[in-house]
Amino acid sequence: MNSLSSGNDRDSNISAPAAADRFDADPETNETTTTSVVPAPIPPAPTVTAPPQTTTPTEITPIPIARSPIVPTSSTTTTEPSPPAGDFVVLEIPLGTLDRIANGDAVEDVMPSLLLARVGQTFIFRNLDSGAHFYGPVSARPGETVRWELGTSGDFTGYCSAGGSRVVTLRVLP
Repeated sequence: MNSLSSGNDRDSNISAPAAADRFDADPETNETTTTSVVPAPIPPAPTVTAPPQTTTPTEITPIPIARSPIVPTSSTTTTEPSPPAGDFVVLEIPLGTLDRIANGDAVEDVMPSLLLARVGQTFIFRNLDSGAHFYGPVSARPGETVRWELGTSGDFTGYCSAGGSRVVTLRVLP
């Protein structure tokens, strides 16, 4: 008894077709005949050389640039605001902030998106509201005050309880 799963090629009547065989099916009988195809060598592609192109340089005519009639009186530079002076940077959440957030009011005046401090200052997060709040990496329950001694410079970024996945940064400068 022959078995296809025996793995013995001598017992099998099935042979794999050669890579260059072509199969033709008779549409009336659906019988297939195999025709071996002999590959022919492919001649090399002809080499086409393009005639050299010559370009003629064109003269560039300068176009005068219009001058502004406004004469600058002084140069202005924008600078980042400085952190508050002193030993403490205080962020205080007043009573009613959660109500403002629930009403859709902006609380940027209470929770700025960027707060600056310096290494050596203490960040004080005081929550006077009726619910918990968080600002970046710091959180406080109602009535709680959290102190953080800032010993490392860098940006400390996180979310704040102002809602809407709002990102805030406590930037500690050297």
